Amino acid sequence: MKRYRQWITWSVLAALLTTVAVLYMPRGSTPQYETKNTVTVRAWAYSPSIPAYMDAFERRHPGVTVQVKMFTSAERLYSELTAAITANTVPQLAEIDSAFGIAGLADTGALTPLRQELATADGNRIDSRFTASYRYENQLWALPYGGSVPVVYYNADLLGSAGAASASALAPFTWGRMTTLAKELTLDVDKDGETDIWGLAADRDTPWYLENMMASESASGRDPRVPAYRLWHDLVYRDGIMSPLDNHLATSDFINGQAAFLFASSDKRTTLERYIGGKFEFGVLPFPEIEGRHALLPRTSGFVMLQAGAAETAISRQLLQYLIGDEVQSSLLGDGGQFPVRADMIGSMERDAVLSDKERAVIGMIGRIDAAGAANPRGIDWLQLLDAQEKLESSSTFDAGG
Repeated sequence: MKRYRQWITWSVLAALLTTVAVLYMPRGSTPQYETKNTVTVRAWAYSPSIPAYMDAFERRHPGVTVQVKMFTSAERLYSELTAAITANTVPQLAEIDSAFGIAGLADTGALTPLRQELATADGNRIDSRFTASYRYENQLWALPYGGSVPVVYYNADLLGSAGAASASALAPFTWGRMTTLAKELTLDVDKDGETDIWGLAADRDTPWYLENMMASESASGRDPRVPAYRLWHDLVYRDGIMSPLDNHLATSDFINGQAAFLFASSDKRTTLERYIGGKFEFGVLPFPEIEGRHALLPRTSGFVMLQAGAAETAISRQLLQYLIGDEVQSSLLGDGGQFPVRADMIGSMERDAVLSDKERAVIGMIGRIDAAGAANPRGIDWLQLLDAQEKLESSSTFDAGG
């Protein structure tokens, strides 16, 4: 009983001491047992590999939470970000596709210009071809971390029947060479009057492909739209190698062996590898040359910083530096199909014997990027080109105005 009374006495005394300590604590002080506050950064993204990178960043930075909102496309994110700026409900970070331009967002005043040292931190110099599209009014408005180029994927099994089952057998890969083979491989297998295998399919990024075609044509001094539009119209109506207005089915048609060639982005390689599996062999080639001219206009993925508090801004800068660090840059090509933007990392991969043939082909295409064409802060006139493509494919009569 005596021990019990002693325990009660000491318990009461301890409680009184704790109460006194809290009552006489200086105003604004925090008890040591209180949980440390976390800093939360909200990020919007469209690239499938981003959530994993954000998770890895969180593990390296205790006390930091990155809330990622994913979008089904770069176009949808850009549209919703524009609306969010108007409503003043923006995230701290947002991924922006260079194809949609940085100038319009910068003009809203909602973005925070980036310090130049972010692009050159710790010697991680980003290739200037990828920062160019994010420069506007002498400021860098987004930090690129990955990129892609337009390519043509080919079904090697189908092309084998035409004696062209490898990249070397297809060289030089010109527009004429592609259409000739595609005609041969547009087939009505069951002879029911309906095409079962198309020579060519093109996914939803048709404005990007038209822009690349016009870049190649611009060297001729002519209005580049007319010859580019004519070539596209011919794919459907003169050559008969592409089904009209079926862009939403293009990727699945290629995966199912129902298209010999596919216009798509180089970063779609990992998706094709996953879903094709071992059904057939496929390869990747640069976008075809047009009359000896071969200009590649890339699409770059980068993050903008929007105005936020000091703590969120500091963490956002750290996160951007992480995305151009060795860990992310060395894994991009394998994780999500994008190539790195750091010049030293690109050079290292060009010498990497471990890369697959498809990965090596994509890295080799970086050297063909048109630096002048890439420096376009206003992006592609996406909606206008999409409207032109739909009109071209809707009528057998060619309209030079799209």
